[in-house]
Amino acid sequence: TVSPENAPDKAEYIEITYSKGDITAIDGEAMSPATVMEVLNQRAGAHGIGRDDIVENRFVGMKFAPEREMLQAAIDKTQETVNGTVRLKLYKGGITVVGRKSDDSLFSEKIATFEDDEGAYDQKDAAGFIKLNALRLRLKALK
Repeated sequence: TVSPENAPDKAEYIEITYSKGDITAIDGEAMSPATVMEVLNQRAGAHGIGRDDIVENRFVGMKFAPEREMLQAAIDKTQETVNGTVRLKLYKGGITVVGRKSDDSLFSEKIATFEDDEGAYDQKDAAGFIKLNALRLRLKALK
């Protein structure tokens, strides 16, 4: 990648399309996973995106182990309804989500509001949920 300081002074916007959690298109153009990686590396790298500073810790043989296959099955299940498009802004080493859409989204403006939700949510329900969810933490604190 280029240094963020040397990246273009103008942002670039891209749209990434997902199907079952996998990227299947960029800016409406269908492409293979390998091509997706090449295109994103090129376009994001031009904006100083993709640099990382890590210390790795590896489990030898993890890539071919049954545990990896079990984890992959769990991940695949969670991604079944990750479908849609995300619009991103690439600029000076940063990525900002500026839009998203999905036919599978559970979001509803009528429910996710501080205004009248027509009875979809009762604020009193939160107290019981929080108390029950915190029970494990209170029990742990007693030990």
